[in-house]
Order: sequence, then structure tokens, then C-alpha cells
Amino acid sequence: MSHPLKSITPFQLGLVVKDIDAAVKEHSEVYGIKRWYRTNIDRFDYYYKGKKRLLVLDIVVGYTGGTQIELIQVLEGEDNAYVELLLKENLPHNGVCVRNFERKFEQLKALGYPELHHGTIYLKGLSKIRVAYFDTRESLGYILEIIEVKTLGINIGMPEFMVAAARLTGDSKRYKPIHH
Repeated sequence: MSHPLKSITPFQLGLVVKDIDAAVKEHSEVYGIKRWYRTNIDRFDYYYKGKKRLLVLDIVVGYTGGTQIELIQVLEGEDNAYVELLLKENLPHNGVCVRNFERKFEQLKALGYPELHHGTIYLKGLSKIRVAYFDTRESLGYILEIIEVKTLGINIGMPEFMVAAARLTGDSKRYKPIHH
């Protein structure tokens, strides 16, 4: 049997939210997260239901222990899994950083997990992030996201120190919520 994610620790809890400022405030209060980082997205080559779609996102991440809390707000684009499934059904997703993205992608498909969507996020600095979401709710109980983060072609993952360091390249910046 194939074990495409053997020895890979899920590190991310991702949520699609309607109001990123309110969500940051709530998660900060519950988890005690003091530092949040906004991803500086240049463009997102996004594919849903086999077609390229327009999608503009605001993504903010914070860390508690070894877990990344990812908050995603859709700014533009209607025909996508974020709005049609994750936000509508208030579904969280579990993220894992992988090496050999194509291989993991094909292994998960071969195991029968339906792909929800995939794409490449190009940041304003030196990095790009490849993502794919799989519907693993029936067997695992959650949506699974595989993630590959490369800076200058080197797979770096997303530990907090790398996200903080990405401020130097323009890939991220510190984020403070606007209080309503």
C-alpha cells in the first residue's frame, strides 16, 4: 500500500473566513497569538473543476506551538472551492508541507481522493507556493491540503521563522488587525 504522507506532520489548520480582522482577533484571544503575517500575493494561477478561474485572496497566518493557523478571505472570485465548499460549509482544512509535489498529488489521486482544486501562488518576493486540496472527509474527516513552498527553487516549508524571514524578500509582512 502507498503511504504518500508517511512521516509528514500536519502543521496547518486553515479556515476560510468572511472577515479576516475579526477572525485574527478571535484566534489571538483564544490561542494567544501575538504575531501574524500577511502573505504578499502577486497572482494566483488557480484551477477549479478543470478550468482556470479568477481568484484573489487575502491570507494571514499565525502560529501557536508548532501549528500554523491560516485564515483566508476571498476578495474576488465566485466560482471556487473556497466559497462554494469551505466557507459555505464552514469546513477547516489540514495542511501538510511536502517535497515532490507532483508525486504526492498523483499518489493521493491514485488512492481515490477527489481533487477539489489546485494552483500556484506567486508571491511578490522570491517565493511561490503550490497547493492542492483533496476531499478526504469520508475517510479522514477533513479536507487535506498539500503545500510546497519554494524560495529561489529551494523547498523551504513554512515554519514561523521562515515566514518571518520572508519579510526581507517581500513575500510577507507583519499584520495587525483593524479593530472594528
